[in-house]
Amino acid sequence: MNFDLSDEQQLLADTTRDVLARSYDTESRNKVVDSELGWSREVWQQLAEIGILGLGFEAEESGPIEVMVVMTEIGRRLAPEPVAAAALIPGAVIAAHGSDEQRALLDDVAAGEKLLAFAHTEPDRRGFAELATRATQQGDSWTLDGRKSPVLAGDTADVLIVSAALPGGGSGLFLVDGAATVRRPFRTFDGNRGADIEFKSAAARPLGAGGDATAHIEAAVIRFQSAL
Repeated sequence: MNFDLSDEQQLLADTTRDVLARSYDTESRNKVVDSELGWSREVWQQLAEIGILGLGFEAEESGPIEVMVVMTEIGRRLAPEPVAAAALIPGAVIAAHGSDEQRALLDDVAAGEKLLAFAHTEPDRRGFAELATRATQQGDSWTLDGRKSPVLAGDTADVLIVSAALPGGGSGLFLVDGAATVRRPFRTFDGNRGADIEFKSAAARPLGAGGDATAHIEAAVIRFQSAL
């Protein structure tokens, strides 16, 4: 079995490394991490320009291996940009299971203009325990009530992908406008950013055709773990 990177994967690693090496030494990184945002929008735009923020959105072009190649270089520099949390992981969920209209959002994500977050973990609940966050349907409309924490990149996300218990059983995935929630931002122990997010009858749109998305949630968690 060949564990060497392909030429394309090696080029991806080298390009990512070059961008981050030009942007960060120890002093400049610490200054950015201590800023209010906690990462650099300038670096974020540079990553968008070389195609990093859209990896995995087109399965025939890239996948989990390419994501891990990029994340290795981000770890090498301890770069604080939330590449996995705010783009690659939630973006891949939308790419695989979203409607055409929802997938159109990914153009803005890949361009660095929109931020996402995957809101699944709940206080006192780990793994795939029954969700306390609940989805309620009235006619064609859905709302969510509950709390998610920690949500990596949840402090700045424009759109949240939220897991919630469905009225008839199972777990669904919904898109929620970040501005429609109550967010309590915090700094994580490693200097990154997250948020405690509360949903109070927050308007929500089912991901794709809706219904039980338990398998999609499990796949997203595993993909996130591999990226980390």
